[in-house]
Amino acid sequence: MNDDFEQLDDYAILGIRPGASPAEIKQAYLKQISLYHPDRYAGASPAEQEYAARRARRINQAYQNLRRRRSPSVPATPVQRDYQAELYAQAQEHLAAGRRLQALATLRELQRINPWYRDCAALIAELEAEYATPATTVPAGRQAISRRTLLATAIGGMTLALFGWYGWRQLQGAPVAQ
Repeated sequence: MNDDFEQLDDYAILGIRPGASPAEIKQAYLKQISLYHPDRYAGASPAEQEYAARRARRINQAYQNLRRRRSPSVPATPVQRDYQAELYAQAQEHLAAGRRLQALATLRELQRINPWYRDCAALIAELEAEYATPATTVPAGRQAISRRTLLATAIGGMTLALFGWYGWRQLQGAPVAQ
């Protein structure tokens, strides 16, 4: 038997058109290898067995070549995202668009991940200064009183007044013993 298949390209060996999908390539391979697998020719003449073995090797080679040509579309190493750089770019976009509060929130998120990333601390300080409420000035030597202290003092004073009133009512209603 002559080796008529040696001159054929990989697509012709498998009996498919160029540009076939991976599923079509695999299906054609399985069909061709089932036709020419050497085990099918176990009871055939030695010449036919040799032909089937060469043809099966050529079918396997064609299938491997076509699979290798298709594989470069899948990247060998996955591209790793730089989440910190993405957050910083997002904050810069917010600043450029005038969305200062969104930029501040994004920069704070970035600072939680990496407190020393670029100039985040300076940008956060600048943005927080814009939104800070003006503090009341306290004369030197005096300390500012917190709201909590004022509230506790007011409640304590009202409680004392209530007890004083209750005590005075008790004294008014009680007979004077002499």
